[in-house]
Amino acid sequence: MAKKKKSDLKQGTKKFDILGRVSLTSKITNVGIDTISDSGYVYNSMNLGIDCGEAGNNKVKTFGGSFPEDHKNKTYLYLNKKDYSGQIEVEFCDRNNEKILEKLEDEISKNNYFRAGMEFPKGDNYPLTKQFLSEYDLIKYVNEYLEDGDILQIRGAVASNIYNGNINKEFQIEYISKRKESTLWDRLSNMNPDESKEELRENHDLSELFHAEFQETLYFTNDSVGRKDRDTDETPVTAYVVEYIDKVDGKKIKEVKVIPTQYWIKNEKLAKYLTAGRGKVTKVTVEGDMVNKNKTKQLTFEELDDTVKELIEDGLMSKEDAIGKATVYGGFISRRYINAPAIYTKELDSGDIEQKVQFFKDFLDDDTELFEMVLDIEAPEEADLNESYEEENEEVLESLDEDEDEDLDDILAGL
Repeated sequence: MAKKKKSDLKQGTKKFDILGRVSLTSKITNVGIDTISDSGYVYNSMNLGIDCGEAGNNKVKTFGGSFPEDHKNKTYLYLNKKDYSGQIEVEFCDRNNEKILEKLEDEISKNNYFRAGMEFPKGDNYPLTKQFLSEYDLIKYVNEYLEDGDILQIRGAVASNIYNGNINKEFQIEYISKRKESTLWDRLSNMNPDESKEELRENHDLSELFHAEFQETLYFTNDSVGRKDRDTDETPVTAYVVEYIDKVDGKKIKEVKVIPTQYWIKNEKLAKYLTAGRGKVTKVTVEGDMVNKNKTKQLTFEELDDTVKELIEDGLMSKEDAIGKATVYGGFISRRYINAPAIYTKELDSGDIEQKVQFFKDFLDDDTELFEMVLDIEAPEEADLNESYEEENEEVLESLDEDEDEDLDDILAGL
């Protein structure tokens, strides 16, 4: 049998970083509740809505569990070696065994660990960071200390989920940490050195520091950049993401596929980095912002009706209230905006600093392979950052129940 040619289309960077305030009253909140599926799998999950200020409400998640020790199916953790030359298999029940962990410390990559900072030592502005080999333990720990209204910094991986024929993006937690409000006010103070403490509190809000950012490796063709939307002055861009796909609508495929995904740009000068020569493919790792909120339009004071201005002058209504009432809410917007190619900086052995823009024009001379690998689903009109967690978790549990007699690695691949 002829050896299959190694593909030049590889999975690249796919990560996010958000800072915002958690709402535990949100309908999507689900933290640390143990559940047992029909197959006996014991799991917990964490689905959180984070208010990221101007970036809107962004959803993050994680899910973990195992079969009981006496179950016919054993649960294993597959940990990457330090040099990524292979994996080390560890039974789930041994994940907190100190002797095993001590031995693993020198053998496995630190990227195997999920990390959380939820406890502040007395007098410290930053929390202690704890690390876990299982999402299950991470969720248990976070649930013990998480409170409504906490400001959280969350980082993790961006992944595609295909459900009911739709391509959705999900944001899987790998790091979660509390942030003190006092520390963030100090940061705002440093950004506005001419303002007194009182002026700072009056003129600013902590949400100014909130963000929802992503970094992804994307592939582009000669027709990736679409026509500018004259109403919003934004331009749609179709990019191609290379990902390992386990299932599509519950059907196993277990293949690396290319997924068409829509992004947007606000600066037309970016377009030249997001296109390729005819029949070619450009590879770029990009940085950008996720926006997930209602469209709003607000009048300025000058645009207010003359009668409203008179009410303000007569002291019958404040200026702030009047402008607040002059806000119109439109439809929901859920988009990812590309801001620029990513720049990686590192120190060389010589001591010199090297910077590289992650932009590779016409990376492939032939786009045939890319289109052959495309998953047979059209790119959505807008990237859906708000997939139904209820539907998605149902699909995972159905997978566990159906796969009870299958190998454990097949079960884990569906989580």
